[in-house]
Amino acid sequence: RKYSYPSVGQCIKKFCKGFVSGTKVNGVGVGGLTVDEAKARIEGFYAGEYNLTIRERGGRQETIAGTDIGYKVEVPEGLKAILDAQNAAGRVSGPDADNSHTMAMTVTYSQEALGARIKALTLISGSGITVTSDARISSYEEGQPFSIIPAVQGNNVDEAKTTEVITAAVKAGQNSVDVDSAGCYYQVNIWETDENLIALCSRMNQYRDMSVNYVFGSEKETLGGETIATWITGSQDGVPTVDLEKITAFVTEMASRRARDFAETPKSSYNSSSQDRVWILNN
Repeated sequence: RKYSYPSVGQCIKKFCKGFVSGTKVNGVGVGGLTVDEAKARIEGFYAGEYNLTIRERGGRQETIAGTDIGYKVEVPEGLKAILDAQNAAGRVSGPDADNSHTMAMTVTYSQEALGARIKALTLISGSGITVTSDARISSYEEGQPFSIIPAVQGNNVDEAKTTEVITAAVKAGQNSVDVDSAGCYYQVNIWETDENLIALCSRMNQYRDMSVNYVFGSEKETLGGETIATWITGSQDGVPTVDLEKITAFVTEMASRRARDFAETPKSSYNSSSQDRVWILNN
């Protein structure tokens, strides 16, 4: 049911200076208030009662209070236009009348205080945080083959992105923000079932199991897989990468002992017991 009141020309001057009953601006009730009173009411509401609820994974919630960050809003001049429109329409009110309005307001707050409050969130600095990590290949351990360490899906967030999302919500005057749906949590990118990771681990174990024989006339030196495994530093495009400084040191040390043999021994005499043939060239 709707109720109509006299038009602007007929209504009592004082009566028409107030918003009709049930009027809300950005969710704040201003019915019966003048433009100046409504402006003070809205700004006071946000200054004293504004809270941002941060919705987190697992149903957890945290709150940043407007009073903690010096939150204030400045209402623009549009309030009078709303009142004029209500008067021109005959001041319609009642449960069927739509007297809810939304306005873009200027928000001010302490960036320093907001930054400190964000850092203090349990989401970021709490004791129950599990760090997300991709599946990876284990480091070299003497006598142990390389193995795949499973991925861990934790609950840690990207602090920079989380700060950006929360700050945007504060600027917009939102009452809540969901950091999970906003993509703030780190996600696993490589699981232990990844075919490329499995193939890489197998390749690294081939290196570990290989041995390379260097023949110098009637003498032979063997480079064992355990030593080769210590040279592996990671991978690139699915291929193990090695520490060139360690390889250089190995070649230099051998060359210093076998200078004459390096000059006299044919390259074809350098052979390995696996498909991975290693050539040591004259320097």
